Amino acid sequence: NPACMPVNQGFFEIINHFLQKFLRLQDEAIQLQEAGISAESQRGLQFAKSYWDLIMEFTGGDAAMLPKLMQMGQSDEFGQEWTQKQAKVNTFVEPALNAYFSNLGIDPFQEAGT
Repeated sequence: NPACMPVNQGFFEIINHFLQKFLRLQDEAIQLQEAGISAESQRGLQFAKSYWDLIMEFTGGDAAMLPKLMQMGQSDEFGQEWTQKQAKVNTFVEPALNAYFSNLGIDPFQEAGT
């Protein structure tokens, strides 16, 4: 009976840790945007590095997971409030990541086959 199986506490701790950091970074993106900080500024690039580091930590550096993560983030399964917040966050995150990758001379999405 699956209901009697012990819960893998470590897995839930990893997911919770990721979600807490992810939500904190989302709030930071909104704060930076509202403060008028450019996504391409030094502060925007620092933010992008933190955001990307979290994604790489979560995926274990597996670029093949990027399209799946992007799909999940754009899903409307989480409700309208989530979708609206994601849209607002993405107006800062996307240009910040683009500037960060451009400075590094990489395109992880091309490497992922998207």
